[in-house]
Amino acid sequence: MATMRANDRLLSQERVVETSVASERYIGTNGGGMDQTTSIMSQSQSAAFIEFSPMLRVTPVRFPSTTPPIAFVIANTMVESDKAVTAPTNYNLRVVETRIGALMLARHLNILEHSACANADPLTFKTVMDEFFASSYPSDCDSPVLKWTKRLAVMLEQAGAFFTTHPQGFTLGDCAGYLGISASDLAGLVHTDRYPIQADRFKLLQRAQHAFSEALRVVKFRQVCESGDTSDKCFVALGDLMNESQDSCRDLFECSCPELDEICDIARKAGSLGSRLTGAGWGGCSVHLVRQDGCDNFIAALKQDYYLKRFPQLSDEDLKHVVFATSPSSGAAIYAFD
Repeated sequence: MATMRANDRLLSQERVVETSVASERYIGTNGGGMDQTTSIMSQSQSAAFIEFSPMLRVTPVRFPSTTPPIAFVIANTMVESDKAVTAPTNYNLRVVETRIGALMLARHLNILEHSACANADPLTFKTVMDEFFASSYPSDCDSPVLKWTKRLAVMLEQAGAFFTTHPQGFTLGDCAGYLGISASDLAGLVHTDRYPIQADRFKLLQRAQHAFSEALRVVKFRQVCESGDTSDKCFVALGDLMNESQDSCRDLFECSCPELDEICDIARKAGSLGSRLTGAGWGGCSVHLVRQDGCDNFIAALKQDYYLKRFPQLSDEDLKHVVFATSPSSGAAIYAFD
């Protein structure tokens, strides 16, 4: 954005996001675009419901006006995960597993030859879901949230029934054979030529279950926020979804780590209603849903039970940058001063 301003150019928010996403991939990480989108397009006091397909769209979702207000605490595990180094066995591998899963699920649903799937590069679970419902349920006219809920529930069922034949994972040969193509052709479809991976088996059942159930949790989180409920039940419902997300990240997507598991466990005992990793995983930060009037005590508990035990060398000033309360704010902007 600074470069844009310095060159007297005006790009849309969407273009800035797309440029940021493309730029990050030059380091060899096959990343998505949620961080970039929220950094640019977020709105104050709202969550961002992000859709990338068929085009980038962000729907602001206001948090409930609860008493006391909702607050989030960010806690850095201090575990550093170098995505560029570990990508072949972690981050990029997960991307490839979901792409192979999308191809095989599309074949299973008899829609792989449909133009929407055949021309997708790469094919994703979202595209598979959209095309399956476009051809099977063309009169689908529910509200956006209800439509998402129904569709994701069906896809979870379909994926579970299909991929459960290989609960321990599929070999590259298994996948290529089912798709009726060579292993090298499959590698080209999922772009392992640009983003190399290392794996003997692909855990497609677990990755599909996580992808669809995680999307369903996001929709349910939005549903709770938009329900108008400001009672204690609202806190509990949102927190439960965050806890379920962490469990799925740990058990199905396998992108957590012992320190993330530990800090989430400590947080829940200290009063967090919902705790999960945030970002790519395998280290980095965690996010915790707490009541605003309990933030100070909660942060003190994390410092005592996690940081002072693992990182006693951190000063009070250091800890201010490691664990802190925050609330949703607006995305990046340019301020002009007269």
